[in-house]
Amino acid sequence: MHQVKVHAPQELGFTNPVLLFWFPQQEGAVHEVYPSGWDDYGPVFQFTLRRNYFCFSFADRQGEKRVRERFVRCYGQNFGREIWTVARHEEIYPVKPEKPAGSTREVYEEIQGIAGKNLYLPDTDVSGQGAVSLLGVHYLLDGTTLFGFFHPRAARVYVTGNFNDWQSPYHPNPDPEKFLPMKLYRGYNDEPNIWLLRTALPDPADARKNLYKFLVAGGVPLNSDQRP
Repeated sequence: MHQVKVHAPQELGFTNPVLLFWFPQQEGAVHEVYPSGWDDYGPVFQFTLRRNYFCFSFADRQGEKRVRERFVRCYGQNFGREIWTVARHEEIYPVKPEKPAGSTREVYEEIQGIAGKNLYLPDTDVSGQGAVSLLGVHYLLDGTTLFGFFHPRAARVYVTGNFNDWQSPYHPNPDPEKFLPMKLYRGYNDEPNIWLLRTALPDPADARKNLYKFLVAGGVPLNSDQRP
């Protein structure tokens, strides 16, 4: 038996949400599950199956009628026993997705006065709607560093580098005090797709401590150990 917990987003706006699931090998047989509870993310569906692969979507139960969302998602045991979904696309996540913290335009207005005369804060806008990207890495005059990364489908993103011992929740020996999680902001097309972090690390004066990577959880293929 395989027990699965599925988190649906509040953003669906359904009054009486249900989860509809089916096995691709069985045409026409659709099963309906009601929420087992709610949390701060939205309705929670928990059920037990004999199979570890199925497809599902959410719907709003309106009397005898079910109004379905437009996405179909397919679950496999590689996601684990607890998954999260979002309303804007069909991605499935093994971790709780970050919610948007605001707009990149708001961040741009906060820091443009400490950018420095020769520092270019990118506002490249492929959408043509006046969005600010702030992509890359920028040292600011107050001693902080701004990291910017584009990813429209990630659940969470972390900055890891030799200035925080490459720490993240996926480090072999994780140290939460050294984690550098990025926040999600609305960017291109006013959609949540830009990740930003302003931090006191690394030290611009120490050239030996400026190597970094972005660690992306969700929205990317996992490695052979089922890790980002």
